[in-house]
Order: sequence, then C-alpha cells, then structure tokens
Amino acid sequence: MPQPVTVSISGLFRAAPPLRRRWADVAALVPAFHRIRTTPWLSALPTAASVAETVVAIAGKRPKGRPAPAFRLLAQPGAAGALLAWGAPVAAVEREAPVVAFVGPPQVDAAVEKVVASGLRVAVVCPSDGEAVEPPPGGVWVDDAWAGEGARGVLGVGVLSVASSHGVDVAAGLRGAAGLLAEANEPLANNPIWSLARALRVAAAELGRDGVVHLAAPELESLAAWVARSQATALSAASAAVAARPLPVRAELGDEDWLSAISGCRDVVVVVWQFAGSTPPALESLGAEGIPVLLVQLAANDAESRGGAFALWLSVLQVLAVLEQRAG
Repeated sequence: MPQPVTVSISGLFRAAPPLRRRWADVAALVPAFHRIRTTPWLSALPTAASVAETVVAIAGKRPKGRPAPAFRLLAQPGAAGALLAWGAPVAAVEREAPVVAFVGPPQVDAAVEKVVASGLRVAVVCPSDGEAVEPPPGGVWVDDAWAGEGARGVLGVGVLSVASSHGVDVAAGLRGAAGLLAEANEPLANNPIWSLARALRVAAAELGRDGVVHLAAPELESLAAWVARSQATALSAASAAVAARPLPVRAELGDEDWLSAISGCRDVVVVVWQFAGSTPPALESLGAEGIPVLLVQLAANDAESRGGAFALWLSVLQVLAVLEQRAG
C-alpha cells in the first residue's frame, strides 16, 4: 500500500551538488532529534470516535430520518482556511444549520451574539484552560486545545467536526496523520519529516535561500494556502537567536508570471505540493535555473493523504523551530 505522503529532496542536490557530501553527517542533529521525540508538538490527536460524538452533540436531536445539515463556521480566517484545506466541498449552508464558533476574536463573539438571538443552535469551540465553559442557551461547548490556531487547529476536534459535517472522511484523515507521525521516530537518515526540514534549513544556512515559495496545482491550492500561513505564523517572527525570516508565498503551478519571477530569484527555495505522478515541465526549468525544488507528493486527492500532509508540515515546522533556536 503506497504511503499517503512522500517527500523528495533530490532537487536540493541538483541545485547544489556539494551539499550531498555533508548530508550524511547527522551526529549534530541527534540531541535535537531526541528533544523533539520527547516533547512532540502534535501530541494527543483527537480520535475519530470523539469527533463523531462531537458532531452528534452539535447537531442535537433531529426529526427521525432527517440528517443534520452541514454546520456553518464562524471563525477568524486562519481557522476557516484550515477547514478549506481539507478540501471540503463547502457549499451554501442551510439557514437553520447549527453554527460552530471558534470564539475569542471580537468579530466572532459579536456574530455569536446575533446568532444566539436568532434562536439557532450554537457550539462554541475553545480551550478549557482547566475550567469548563458555559455554552449559549441550548448550545454546546467543544473543548479544543488548538481551537485558537490556524496551524495545529487543522487537526483539532473543532475543525474536524465541521469538516465531517461537510462530508470529509475524518477517520481516514486522522489515520493518515497518525501514520505520518509514526514516521517521526524513524532514523534520521530516512525520516521524511527531518529530510524536508533539513533541506529547508540547509538551503537557508548554506545557500542563502531563506525565502520559501509554495507551488501547488489548483486542486491543492487551499492546502498550499494553509501551508504558507502556518509557516508564516510559526517561523517568520524574529527570536532571541535569529532574525526575522521572509514571509513565505504561494502560487499555482500553472501561473507563468509567477514561474518567470521565481526563475529570476537567487534567494528562494521552492516547495511543490502535488499528487503522485509526473513532475510538471515548469519545475524542470526551475531546477535548470539552479533553484532547489523540493517535492511533497500526496498519493491521492483524499482525506488520508491530506491528513498525512498536515501532520508532515506541522512536524517540519517544529523541527525547524528547534534547529533555528526559536522559542516554542
């Protein structure tokens, strides 16, 4: 059975062959490797059963034979983008559908007050901080430690519950995420998480390519948007040890203007998000220009592959934060 997500970093060595000689030296990485294994950033993924229970609680009692409509989401753009990254067919939602609100931002809280006043059922999603939260009358509270994040929140019970109501196979998504996280303990030499993180770090430290451009086919544009946003929020700010880094950008693979602009850059590395198959000719031209091209290939356009991609990238961000001596 093919892996839901695979990583290829050969484009780094084609762009800079001398780096291959130093790639096998992993001794200096061992302390960081053990530190991350003992303090995972993505501990305690929700279970498919807990998400299913949450969906039922949000939907409430329904007339016999009538399924609950897809939930409506009220959230800051990062959380809304995390839902879209699942590839959910988020079409028009019925007016009487339950509302799921990631409370905290003033605009969301104000919208919740209006929804409650209209008599609709509201589920509020937020961390417990050690104390239970009183939901609106007739509503429910969903405890989600990652609800305030557009990054890890993509794998939180709040986003997963809304995604499930829109037809996403959450069980498959969590299976893909858990499978990828299991690979985090693989040896450094063939660890996909560390390979991608090291490639990005080497490109920045050894080649001066600190900018990252994420390219994706239209079908994965929402995923690439989430990837770039989560990288920006996790790594772009300055720390006590390192300066601020350039904000990542994203573009579609078919955008010739973008590809032309990238070809003329000498301070970027390209990360391509695509489905398994042939590499687009445009990427060959970027490689010919000496630009490192790193590939992340999803086995299919399905929930399991996307779940694996989310876990991969979030783990890469944690590794990079440690390698760059950033807080968090």
